[in-house]
Amino acid sequence: MVKSHAKNKIYRILPQILADYSNARWVSLTLLANDCSSDELLRTTLDLMNESLRRLVKLKIFPGIGWIKFVEVTQRCGGNIRPCFHILMIVKASYFGHGYLSQKKWAEVWQRSLRVDYSPTVSVKRLNPEQDLLIGLISESAKYCSNEAVILQLSQRVPNVKTVTIGGILRNYSDLLTPINITPASIFPSDSCAGGIPS
Repeated sequence: MVKSHAKNKIYRILPQILADYSNARWVSLTLLANDCSSDELLRTTLDLMNESLRRLVKLKIFPGIGWIKFVEVTQRCGGNIRPCFHILMIVKASYFGHGYLSQKKWAEVWQRSLRVDYSPTVSVKRLNPEQDLLIGLISESAKYCSNEAVILQLSQRVPNVKTVTIGGILRNYSDLLTPINITPASIFPSDSCAGGIPS
């Protein structure tokens, strides 16, 4: 189960956002980078991913106008560590028309933002706010981590990393997240994981 303090904070934010942006269109975006073999490389990779996300949101093609980003880290069967960003994002109305980005296109722009020579894993889907958004916050990552994955306490492995951040037009809601530090283990419990992450 999700720890109560994290759940209470999150559920306090999302209903207010849904009320304030009742006509908004939402997308769930998952961005990954290559696995890391140590905590030191994990820190470097998370820094790279954050810098790359800043580049991504500045692109003219980027459709998001407001977002909530969650950092998830899983330890894979071989011992490597996989960092992942789960992003709940309000998009421009034009996104589902001429501004639409396919999953292949998302992978291309994320690769360009990462400045890497491999094709990173990306997953994107449209969310129905009334049905999906509140439960999606907890369940979206479940299908990306394997049954044997162990959710790491990111705050212990890589101190001073923000596990939840808010950007764009939703930035004003950031104060509702402090001073509590929400850890990935409290949001994405390992015993709920099912399915696998594409390699």
